[in-house]
Amino acid sequence: MKRLEILRYDESFKEAAMELLALLWSHLGGQERQDLFTWRYEKNPFSIDPHIYLARYNGQLIGFKSFVEQRFRMGQDRPVRAFTPSDAIVHPAFRRKGVSSSLSKEFFERAGSLPTGEAVVFNLSSNALSTPGNLKLGWQSTSGKKHFVLRPSPGHYLPARSKGRHWPLESTGLSAPSGKQVVIAPLPRADEMSQLAYNSRKPGILVNERSREYYHWRYALQPEKYLFAFLYDGGEMDAFAVIRRVSNTQYLLWEYACGEPNSLRELTGVMVNACKIPFLRSWALSADDARLLKSCGFWSIPGQLRRLLGKEGLPVLVRPTSLDASSHDFFLAGKDIRDINNWQFFLADRH
Repeated sequence: MKRLEILRYDESFKEAAMELLALLWSHLGGQERQDLFTWRYEKNPFSIDPHIYLARYNGQLIGFKSFVEQRFRMGQDRPVRAFTPSDAIVHPAFRRKGVSSSLSKEFFERAGSLPTGEAVVFNLSSNALSTPGNLKLGWQSTSGKKHFVLRPSPGHYLPARSKGRHWPLESTGLSAPSGKQVVIAPLPRADEMSQLAYNSRKPGILVNERSREYYHWRYALQPEKYLFAFLYDGGEMDAFAVIRRVSNTQYLLWEYACGEPNSLRELTGVMVNACKIPFLRSWALSADDARLLKSCGFWSIPGQLRRLLGKEGLPVLVRPTSLDASSHDFFLAGKDIRDINNWQFFLADRH
C-alpha cells in the first residue's frame, strides 16, 4: 500500500537527500553542493542534530525541508534558540499535494516541546508564492518589510567595471577623518568582533549572539566572497562591517556593529572609497537601523516608487515554535516578536 511518510533526517538518508537537493541547487556543481550541505547542517555549532525533515512516498524520497538553528539573545543575557527555514524542495511529480505543509507541521510538532519563551522561529526568505501558505501555518507578519537601502557612489562605477578588477586582499595604514585606524582584511577577527557585538547589544532587542564560534562558522564557506573592515580607536575595535561581493559593481553590507553611530559612518566611508564600491546595499528593517544607516549615507527608495516598480517588499514572518500558538505565545520576556523594532536582523542571519 502506498503511503506518505514524514521522517527526521539522519546520515543514512544523505545520498538520497543530496540527489533531491540537486534539483534545488542546480546552479551549483557536485562538490559545491557537498560543501554547502556540510557547512550548513553538519558543521553548524548551534545544532547537535540537523533540523531536517524528509518526505518519503512508497520508499522514494520526495521532499526535503530544513530549519537552521542559530543562537540569539534578548539583550545581553537571555539566550534564545532561533530557527529559520532554509532549503525546501518537493519532487516535481508530488507538488501541490500538501507535502511541504506536512514537513513544516512535523518540525513544529517536535519543536513545540521546547520550553515556552526559549525558542522562536523567523522567516527572512519567504517569497510571494510561499508567504500565503506560511500565514496559513501560523506565521504572522511583523511590522517590518524586507527592502534594501542603498549607498551609491557613482564615481566608482566605471573603475569597478574594469575586467581586470581584483577584490582587494588586505589594506592597512588607512585612516578615518577622526584619525582612527581602519583595516580591511580577508578574514574575520572573531574574538574582537564577538566582543564588540556583545558590547553593542541593546536591552530588550533580539539579535544573533554573534559569538566567536559564530564567526568561525559563518564565514568558513566561500570566504573569498567576503571582506571585513575594522575601525580601531587606541587599539580597541570600535566598529566593524562585513561586505559580500555580488559583482564588481554590486555589494551587500552583510552585517555590522559599532560602539557609536559616528564610528560606523566613518568606517563605511573609508571602506567604500578604499574598495571603490559603486553600490552598497543593506537591509534596514527596524527604525533604529534605518536611522543609523541613513546617517552613514544610505537612502531608501520612497514607498510609492517601490510600489510602482513592484519592489515594495514582503514582510518578515515570525512565530513561536508550538504548532498551535496562541496570541500570548508571540511575547518573549514581555516583548512582542511581531514588532520589528524588537529585533535586529542582518543579511547574515538569512539562510
